[in-house]
Amino acid sequence: MKLFFESCAVAFSMYSRIPMPQFRWNERNMRWSLAFFPFVGAVVAAILFGVFLFFRTFALNPGFFAAAAVLVPIVMTGGIHIDGYCDTCDAFASHGDREAKLRIMKDPHVGAFGVVYTAALLLLQFGAWQQLFLKPAFIFPVLSASVLARSLAGVAILCFPKAKEDGLAATFAGPAFKKPVTVILLVIAALAALLPAIGQGAAALLAPAIALLSFGMFYAMAKKCFGGITGDLAGFFITVYETLALFTCAILGAVLR
Repeated sequence: MKLFFESCAVAFSMYSRIPMPQFRWNERNMRWSLAFFPFVGAVVAAILFGVFLFFRTFALNPGFFAAAAVLVPIVMTGGIHIDGYCDTCDAFASHGDREAKLRIMKDPHVGAFGVVYTAALLLLQFGAWQQLFLKPAFIFPVLSASVLARSLAGVAILCFPKAKEDGLAATFAGPAFKKPVTVILLVIAALAALLPAIGQGAAALLAPAIALLSFGMFYAMAKKCFGGITGDLAGFFITVYETLALFTCAILGAVLR
């Protein structure tokens, strides 16, 4: 029991800013840590839903809600995933070779392209959250996307080739019980994809379908451009998929309901 608690605390300490007990990380308590990665997304989703209910209850401005909804994941995660998105955008924009891209991703300085594409992403999220607030029929597939994206990112960290022998992806994949943790993540991903469709019909499966398509494209991109997965690339996938799901569900809510 202590081992699972410590593994959960490792995942939340790394991927969120939720206070956790302090202890020494080692191979033993990191074996199951990626299995708890989707639960970070579940907490983010729960807080987002609470914010949504608060703003709806008091009939507050949709733009006010959208700003809060954009900020919640950043505050809860400390911006770790959007940092990976920003670094990856800088690397792509360099048009350099594989080594140059990896070097740019590791550089702590932010380039102009990272700033531009991050601003564009946040602007799109703001508009989509505002639309979803007005017609929230498909809010549950959006919330489940936080869980689904992290489940698939965990699978990528475990199963994709590694671009580097060091770094965040290698650190978490190295000591992990690969097969059982991968199975757990896939089961959680399936539940996150299917449960929102109950009572909402087949249209709610469009966002998970996009997840599978984007996951395949992500694998091809990571292998071709970087030689494998890195922590930054996992953050890039999470950020892009959550935005795609949000955009898709905002449109579905406007068109179908």
